[in-house]
Amino acid sequence: MRRSTILAPGHHLLLLLPLLLRAVLGGDDVCPNLHINAVWPDGYDALLSFELDHTVEGWTATLRFDRYLPVLYCWQGTVSTQDYKVWRVSNLNWDADYVEGSRVSLRIQPRYQYNAKRPNLIAAEIDGQNICGWMTTHRPSPTTTLAPTTTRVPTTTWLPTTTTTTVSNDTCLDVADIGTNYGAATEVSVSLTPTRDIQHWRVDIEFESEIVSISSRMAEITGRGASWTLSDKTFDGTIHAGQTLVLEFLVSHGVGNMPGFISIAFNQIIVCGEYVP
Repeated sequence: MRRSTILAPGHHLLLLLPLLLRAVLGGDDVCPNLHINAVWPDGYDALLSFELDHTVEGWTATLRFDRYLPVLYCWQGTVSTQDYKVWRVSNLNWDADYVEGSRVSLRIQPRYQYNAKRPNLIAAEIDGQNICGWMTTHRPSPTTTLAPTTTRVPTTTWLPTTTTTTVSNDTCLDVADIGTNYGAATEVSVSLTPTRDIQHWRVDIEFESEIVSISSRMAEITGRGASWTLSDKTFDGTIHAGQTLVLEFLVSHGVGNMPGFISIAFNQIIVCGEYVP
């Protein structure tokens, strides 16, 4: 039931030990518990799956990468960093509590410069429990707590802060906010306000051309090509009349700009664009 984000004396050596193993054994993937689902020129999608050996009521996972990582997404937590090599992921309101023996899967998406060498996860821990998977360690007792400092992603020549995506139907700009373009992926948020109470929601998006994938910590996602559906998870389906759902997601589209929208539908009602049969 502890919440700890500082490393006890000697625990830095535990996080550095995988570096020594990597040098001896070779290979890129030191963390056996990390399962990579997809790889792109500027990032990858992966699950860090592990079994907790203790009960938590609020948690912070510390992830160490072997080189500079400018952007990290995690759908189950809030991410922060101070040096862009060691990242901390802290729970959201809905996923703070786990009992001993729970199987936890953290979905992460590291993002980096296009065609750069991939930053690899080399160590990971929660409250001193090694969740990387390469060895079993004794969990040291925490000594104090350090509140993580959230640091904004720096702006560089390869990480623009704005996008030049063109949306063919201007009415979609009333509900869709186009955010940062990372070169092969673009952040999008869609704001939708129901006129009556709903227990479940579904957002159907039709793009002008095919994309690679959509990722969101807020939704279950299905689709392919230009047609995609985002639907509620069990914890976020209820929205009262007049409340606004701000659905945030990342569109992976390959090099260049994100395709514009043909239409966006909310619970099968077109809110912008034109119906596509």
